[in-house]
Parts: sequence; C-alpha cells; structure tokens
Amino acid sequence: MSSAAISWLPGRSNHMPSCARYLSRKSLALVCLFLVSLAVRLAFCWHAGMNRSPGSPASDASDYCRYAWNLAQGNGFRGPEPGADGEVLSAYLPPGAPAFYAAFFAAFGRNYSILRVAQCFIGAATAILLYMLASAIGGEAVGWLAAVAFCFYPSAVFYTNELLTETLFVFLFMLFVWLCVARFAVRPSWGTAIPCGLVWGLATLVRPAMTSYLLFLILWGVLTLRGWRARALLLAMIAVGFAVVLPWSWRNCRLYHRFVLVTPTAWTVFIQGNNPVVANDPKYAGFCVWYTQVPGWEHKFDGVPQIEREPIAKHLGTQWLSEHRDKWGYLVRSKFIRFWSPFLHQDNRANRLIMLFSWGPVLVLFVPGFFMSLVRFWRSRSPSILIHLLIISSTLNAVIYFGLARYRYPIEPFCLILASGTAIWLWERTIHRPCPTDQTP
Repeated sequence: MSSAAISWLPGRSNHMPSCARYLSRKSLALVCLFLVSLAVRLAFCWHAGMNRSPGSPASDASDYCRYAWNLAQGNGFRGPEPGADGEVLSAYLPPGAPAFYAAFFAAFGRNYSILRVAQCFIGAATAILLYMLASAIGGEAVGWLAAVAFCFYPSAVFYTNELLTETLFVFLFMLFVWLCVARFAVRPSWGTAIPCGLVWGLATLVRPAMTSYLLFLILWGVLTLRGWRARALLLAMIAVGFAVVLPWSWRNCRLYHRFVLVTPTAWTVFIQGNNPVVANDPKYAGFCVWYTQVPGWEHKFDGVPQIEREPIAKHLGTQWLSEHRDKWGYLVRSKFIRFWSPFLHQDNRANRLIMLFSWGPVLVLFVPGFFMSLVRFWRSRSPSILIHLLIISSTLNAVIYFGLARYRYPIEPFCLILASGTAIWLWERTIHRPCPTDQTP
C-alpha cells in the first residue's frame, strides 16, 4: 500500500508532481499557513486579553493553573479538590496540561501571556498536522481545504485563549492519528510503533479519555493490519503508551493506597449526566449538573475526599439507572443530539451564531462524507478508517456521560477532513464540471 491512503473521492488522483519547484512552493505555502494560523490566534488572544486571569476560582482553567503554579514552585502536584479544604496533593486533574504550564511558569514566572503564546504556536502547528493527515487520507486538495478551514475555525481559535486541555490534547491526538495512519500502518516496525506509543501516553496524561479509544484502536489493527507481526507491534505500541502513564499511576498508588491510572473521577463525572435532573428538566437534556445539586444527593458527599466519592457515585448512578430504565432511551437520544448539535445552549447570542454558522455547515457536509468514506475505507481496509472509529468512540463516550461541545472539539478536525472531501466532490460535479470534448466519428 502506498503512503497515502486511498481517497474516497471517485475519479480523483492523489498523484503529485515530484519536481523541486513544486516542493519549494508547497513548503512556502505551508510556512504561510503556519504564520497565518499563528497570526489569527495571537490577534484573538490579544483582543480577549493576553494576560487576563484564567477564570473564576472554581473554573477548570483556574484549577489547571493553580496546580501548575504549585508544581513550578516545587510544592508537588497540589491544588483544589472536591471535599478538601485548601490545596492538597491530588490526582483530581490529569497532570499533562499543568506540567506543560508549569514549565513556562518556572521559566517566566506566573505569566499567563506566555502560556497563551505557546498555545497559539501549538494551534498553528496543529493546522500543519491537519494538512498532513488530510492529504494522506483524501489527497492534496482535501488537505489544503481542511487546513485552511482549521486556520480560521472559531472553536480552534477560541481554545488557544483558554488555559484548558483542548489545544495541547488536539495537537497530540492529531499527531498520534497521523503517525498511525501515515507511518505505522504503512510500515509496521519498532521505529514507528514506539513514537505512536509515546504520543498516546502523553495524550492520555493530558486527557484520560484517550484510554476509551483503546478498543477501537485494537479493532482498527484487526481490520487494517496484515500479519501477526504488525498486530503484535500494535500491542507493543499500547504497552509503550502505558509505560509512559504508569509512573504517574505509581505516584497515585502511593498517594491513595489504591490503583488510579490517571484520575479518580470516572463515576463522579458519570452521575453528572445520569441523574433525575437531566432526565426530567428539558433545560438540561443531554447535558449535566454538578452531582451535589441533585435533590436527595446534596449531602451524600459532605466532607468526603475525591477518592472516596467514586464508590458513592458508582452506587448512586447504577442504582438510579436500574430503577429508571424508562429514562435510558431519552438519555441516549438527548445526549447524542446535544453532542452533535450546532445550536449552542448559551445566553451569549454572538457565540450561538458563531457556532451555528461554523459547525453547522461542517456538520451538513460531514454527514454524507462520513458514510461515503466509511464504505470505501471498509471495503479497501484502509488505515484511514481510524478516524471513523475515533468519531464513533467519542460519540459513545458522550452517550455514556453527557453531550458537550467542548468534548466534541477533539474530533472536529476529523469532521473537517470529511466535510472538505464532500465539498470538493460537490464542487467537481456541479460548479466546476469539465467541458465535454467534441468527439469525431
């Protein structure tokens, strides 16, 4: 198989001129893409306030920065945790983003501007990665269209200004998928498996949801990799990823005296999207509420540290679901709709319009592109089917937990790729149809 996966666009060719002039122009174009992406993100951060505080004291961004500052000061991975007073040694948050921020705090002090500048560079680099992945999947035209769209994509620009996990995670996620599709699947070897595993491990430390993709990653290997050696190397790749994570897990074992892979939050997050409020109040359909705000659960967690909240949350969640089986269909349906909806549930009218007119067109073009490419990739056993499996896995996660635009964002670059393929297919068959040539008898 060639290094570029088979395109799902009928009649398209992935052949590219191999002359030095083309490569020079392509390199210049990629540099321009990076610089424009960087400029757009820097301009937005400057407009929003480059050095503004990360948010309210209880916000996720504020918590990430507090953990990062303690880490930079040599106080360990310490910060706020539900059920604890003040700042404590904890694994409540995954360590990836705080460790990344701590490196800049240690070098430049508690300066939020430098964090945002770093994220702008990462966001611009992600646009280049998106071009590389989209080109491998659908050809040069798809690569350029998807990358240029991502350059100005509102959600991508917005998250570079937010001190959260999104920008760093999406970069690592995209890098992992590109390494799998364009490197490991083409030439399975230790030299390609180890980088994939290292990136998988780092991405898991940034966002533990990465572990939920494991079953689909193994399914991808069974579908697309030929020979037991290649499939064994896939397992070795996963083992390398766990080797990256396990030092953190060992630290958690010493802290909590029980095994915690990354964070002890699975069940407390689960009951935020599976409780009587979200099942009965249309305002929260498919969404979540903090579990201590659920009537009857307000005092179940008083004075209980996070690690001890998990078994309580597991009991409450499974008991409530077993007693309300009639709500299962509604919960699944509402979470699915909320996860994919272009209608942002927010009071800010400008934000709602931006989401509608950015994600809305992408969604319309993505849906036919998803099914059209899925059929072709399935028949050809193309490695590019990995992006479909990851999209399906993310959807299942939303159905299990709750739907949130922030949790959809990591797969939106894949959606941009498939939407770009659909757009080019429509362009070539409607607007840019070739003129018929005269045929002589």
